[in-house]
Amino acid sequence: MSEVNRDKIFDRAVDLVINQDHVIQQWTGRYITIQTSLAVAAGVLLSWKSPNLDSIVAILVVLISIIAIVLAHALTQIIKREYEWQERYVAMVKKTEGQNPIFYQEKPIPGKDIPTTFVQIKPYIVVAWILFIIFVLFYWFKLYSNG
Repeated sequence: MSEVNRDKIFDRAVDLVINQDHVIQQWTGRYITIQTSLAVAAGVLLSWKSPNLDSIVAILVVLISIIAIVLAHALTQIIKREYEWQERYVAMVKKTEGQNPIFYQEKPIPGKDIPTTFVQIKPYIVVAWILFIIFVLFYWFKLYSNG
């Protein structure tokens, strides 16, 4: 059995930070892909030209929009949680560095706080989907009240 020493612990902690960064990037990619795919699906449904399917299309578009809102909330929480885990791993690296830190010196990190940015973007995405639902329902109601 190998001996666990400070260098091995440090290497493992750095590996955790790097791995966590890859996980965060994958979740961010999924977030963007899912929101884009749902918007495209809703757009394709709205472009469908069939007088017999207007009610079904409106229902499906509203359903897609609700799914998009729920997923925006869930994925934002997941990404925020993943950043919190990365913060813990960075703290592990700092702890194993000892008295003379080389990797993480006490300097402010430039740029915005990414998890906070995701939390700030989420309401705009939700509002956009809600406005989309209102537009679809208004159009559907207008179509059937005149027809």
